[in-house]
Amino acid sequence: MVNTSPIRVMLVDDHEMVRQGLRTSLQTFNDIELVGEASNGKEALLTYREFDPAVIVMDMVMPVMDGLLATQNILANNPEIKIIILTNYHDDNLVSAMQRAGIKKFLTKDVSIDELASAIRSQIKQSNSLPV
Repeated sequence: MVNTSPIRVMLVDDHEMVRQGLRTSLQTFNDIELVGEASNGKEALLTYREFDPAVIVMDMVMPVMDGLLATQNILANNPEIKIIILTNYHDDNLVSAMQRAGIKKFLTKDVSIDELASAIRSQIKQSNSLPV
């Protein structure tokens, strides 16, 4: 039996306009459901359980708590959640730090909405195809 329920997604970014743009764009996909938002990593840690997302789209550079630390904390408690980092920055040190934190997918913020939606689907598809 194929799971046909939408993929539950939470957005975490300190810029309201970025969240609004992502929200508006992702809502056009029938297989993606936006279930919550946070404006920094600390807020994400306090709210992600109530939203119960399958995927979190997380900014890397935010005030209060950055995306890397938030991701480490979330994955330590809920390793089944998939986290996609959206960042303006791309350097080898950052990539290494993200990999050590357990982040398997990151995209730069100039990604198209179709590419982001595809990455969200891919994260779920990969977790569903893992051997039992």
